[in-house]
Amino acid sequence: MGSASHLPGYALAWMLIQGAAAQQSPVVAIPSFNPGAGQGTAATPGTRTIEYASSVDGVRMKALLFVPENFDPAKEGAASLLVHLHGGGGRGTLQQAIHELKSRRWIGIAPDGREWGLARQGCPWQTSAAYVDNPDPSVGPGEQDIFDAIRWAQANYPIDPDRIYLFGFSMGGRGTYAIGLKNPDFFAAMAPMGPASDNYEIFVRRPEPAACKERMAGGKPGDSPRVDTMYSITSGRFLIENAYNLPVYHGHGTEDPVPVNIKGRGGYLHGWHMTLDNSWNGCHGNTHLCFGHTPTLSELKSRHPDGYDWAYMFTPVTHVTDRKWISGTPVAPGDLGVEDPQKPGSLLGIMDFFARRKRVHSPDTVVYKTYTDKHKSAYWAGLEITTPWQNKPGAIRARRDRKANNLTLELSRAARVTVDLARAGLTADKDLSVELAKLVEPAYDPALMIKDDESQAPILTLRGDFTKVRSLRVSVNGKQLAAKTIDRRNDSLSIGPVPISGKVTVRIQGR
Repeated sequence: MGSASHLPGYALAWMLIQGAAAQQSPVVAIPSFNPGAGQGTAATPGTRTIEYASSVDGVRMKALLFVPENFDPAKEGAASLLVHLHGGGGRGTLQQAIHELKSRRWIGIAPDGREWGLARQGCPWQTSAAYVDNPDPSVGPGEQDIFDAIRWAQANYPIDPDRIYLFGFSMGGRGTYAIGLKNPDFFAAMAPMGPASDNYEIFVRRPEPAACKERMAGGKPGDSPRVDTMYSITSGRFLIENAYNLPVYHGHGTEDPVPVNIKGRGGYLHGWHMTLDNSWNGCHGNTHLCFGHTPTLSELKSRHPDGYDWAYMFTPVTHVTDRKWISGTPVAPGDLGVEDPQKPGSLLGIMDFFARRKRVHSPDTVVYKTYTDKHKSAYWAGLEITTPWQNKPGAIRARRDRKANNLTLELSRAARVTVDLARAGLTADKDLSVELAKLVEPAYDPALMIKDDESQAPILTLRGDFTKVRSLRVSVNGKQLAAKTIDRRNDSLSIGPVPISGKVTVRIQGR
């Protein structure tokens, strides 16, 4: 594990407790949480404001922290962590979930956003959070800010890494989709509430000054491929395939006029067209912004019943957080959702949805879609694409068969594919078969279906222990590869480029 001397506070103490328990020696004493420390409020005992430094630019960031009163990690063990992303113009808040955090004795953290200076441009928000990493320093590394807050919580309290849950409302709901779907192997589950799931639609329809709507992406749609990529990677609609192993709960008002979710209103509906309604195939207003039919969660679940664990609740409210979404509710007229299997007659709420789910570590199937060279791996599969920042996504659908020591990789715009054999439960010291093919999936975003004249010849890199393998024979479709196309090292084997035309089978035989 290495030296623990650099670990602060509770992280070091927790390691000492774990070591002491393992050796059946006396438990190390840890002081219980003092609700009077920091900037706690009398109205909400257990909350206080904390500061942490950005790992990117050193800016001091703030977050609201909740820790249960008299929290004693020596007795209670590692805690679940609830991460809340606030909406436009807001500050970090846990108010809607505080009663659940208290009763479940979870820790909660709600980071503040950065000051964009938007109010000076006539925008309605004085503070906000981009929830996306942007080179504009006034917008800032909005995604990394959230991970820095989580890392602070992990360094100061014993957090169960398999029980970190992400949720947020409005702009925070949009950020929940964007951050969660780009990092599906980090979180146990996520719950966007009242989110904008298509930022192109928001740009076209919303009445705010153009400068306000352009700031997060660096321009208006169509200005450049990079700007368009920023709109896509902040829109859950264009990343939803990545939810194969990440449970999703979508809460939305059926009278919400902001990210519109009103049946009969016309146009794209940010809740319905992400979840249940498969009908959307249009353009946004009188523009060229036409993307075809992107999948809903219900479609994905129907096509792939082993993945896409999801639930929802739609209630007759406007653009507000409905506490029913968080805690569940008895079935009532106007409320739509998933019946709670453990509470007949009630609709499932976010917190119960979260509590019954843990992070997936090593799934049999990995689906990962990306637009950039920043986000390029999930679980045991990695993907570098040929078109980063060109608003042309690439994807990998990888399946493993541990018994046969076999991989199937379906690819779109792949430049390099990496597989961590140990994490995948495969081994380098037995014969290994890897089948590669072009990704064809009618339920996915049509932008992933590459044309016949768009070639793929990725390098295949397998990471594992190759020190025990004395000799290797690598063949593609039965033809032995020349040594110049193979790069063998102690911890990896790289093959290719491997042109993909039809199905390609790579066999690695070790002795």
